[in-house]
Amino acid sequence: MSLVYSADCSKQSNKIDFLLTNFDIRQCTRVNSLTLLDVDKTELDRVLPLISLSIQFYHASHRVPIPSLSKAIIKWNLQQLHLINESYITTILSWPIPCPLNYLTIDTCTYTEFMYIFRYSPFLRTFTMKNCIGMNSAHSIDVSYPQLTSLIINFCYLSFKNLNLLLSYTPSITYLKLIIYEAELMDSLFDGSQWEEFNQTKLPFLNKFHFCFRHTIQKNYEKYISIDSIINQYRTPFWLDKKKR
Repeated sequence: MSLVYSADCSKQSNKIDFLLTNFDIRQCTRVNSLTLLDVDKTELDRVLPLISLSIQFYHASHRVPIPSLSKAIIKWNLQQLHLINESYITTILSWPIPCPLNYLTIDTCTYTEFMYIFRYSPFLRTFTMKNCIGMNSAHSIDVSYPQLTSLIINFCYLSFKNLNLLLSYTPSITYLKLIIYEAELMDSLFDGSQWEEFNQTKLPFLNKFHFCFRHTIQKNYEKYISIDSIINQYRTPFWLDKKKR
């Protein structure tokens, strides 16, 4: 059973208190998934153990630590955590070691946070984020995190080089979804042959690759490249036969 809670009263500073005062969630013993919308403060130690927890924060970057969240992850052996409108997760959450999560959704994270999360999350199978920042080609690839099988980046601004670096840490993924905004037409992000080579050499287990590249063509654009020439790069046997599923 799932429960979604949203308090319309903007003046209510502690919405968990408001929820528990007016509705005793602890009587709902079959609830295993809770979604809290527009939350400023959470006191999760007063909520029943859950399998899945979603929190949509009222302010996009409130940066307020939530000690009860770390405790809840361990105490409940939480499987899924979705933090909406919250970037830089380590500023609000003391990451449990080891962390039992197998599904995590956050907004933007830094390269350091990305590495830290996977280093201490041996069961994490699915990871969704908006974007990863703070990456550069100087970072080395001396570790990998084979536990991850699905990676989704919904607002990606990484270059092809940095994106490939990021994916090199997750060689076991079987599902990859990329939504890339304002990619340059001359960038390798559009290059089907580059992606084909990377798929074959670095992501041998990938069987589903969903991608969307967005680019705005300005008037009098000197480096015009036809859409057909881009699409033709994905009409090879690799894409039409091997990856057509």
